[in-house]
Amino acid sequence: MTDQTKPYRFNVGVALFNARGEVFLAGEEAELAAQGRSAPQAQSFQELSPRERQILVMVARGDSSSTIAEQLHLSSKTVDTYRSRLMNKLGLRDVPAVVRWAVRHGLVSLDD
Repeated sequence: MTDQTKPYRFNVGVALFNARGEVFLAGEEAELAAQGRSAPQAQSFQELSPRERQILVMVARGDSSSTIAEQLHLSSKTVDTYRSRLMNKLGLRDVPAVVRWAVRHGLVSLDD
């Protein structure tokens, strides 16, 4: 093994990186990826906390973090934290995925 191919064991979440920047999954995530699955995710709106549900709907309707924060009397950092948690629980990577999820589950319509 050369220095270019020798894996460095910098654990970042569940990924390991070598000198060329290649990513290697570790532990349970590697096993799940090999099986074509991902980590367990919340399957329903009811599995989210009440505040996460509220923020999910507001994000899906197109409200910004600052708008949501103002309406709910929270800081935008707190709103970002809730959004991040709900996205993680539902296995969503970005805001468009949140919108698609909300539409599919009848939480918002395309006319909202």
